[in-house]
Amino acid sequence: MGFITVQVIQPVSSLLQPLTVGRIGSVAVSERLRGRGVGKTLMQLAEQWARENGANDMRLTVWAFNEKAVDVYRELGYEIRAFEMGKQLPVGADTQTTQAMPRNL
Repeated sequence: MGFITVQVIQPVSSLLQPLTVGRIGSVAVSERLRGRGVGKTLMQLAEQWARENGANDMRLTVWAFNEKAVDVYRELGYEIRAFEMGKQLPVGADTQTTQAMPRNL
């Protein structure tokens, strides 16, 4: 049918208040069963497990192109808290810029 992975962590950052977080790692539902509530049920079970193990917040990462997953997460009360941005670097790029950077950055 599907699976979900979740762990309870305590992120360490000088910018964050101490927090215990349930972190969803992966969610997958068999293609033939999508749209039948399996993913929502897995998410609810993960949240319950995280609460029982001390979490007071839930987090996950979702790819921007995965609009169906984003919609499900929003229905479950998840909201955007941060954006992760990326950029592919060209292979064989000029390395002079990197060499000019101070080493302590």
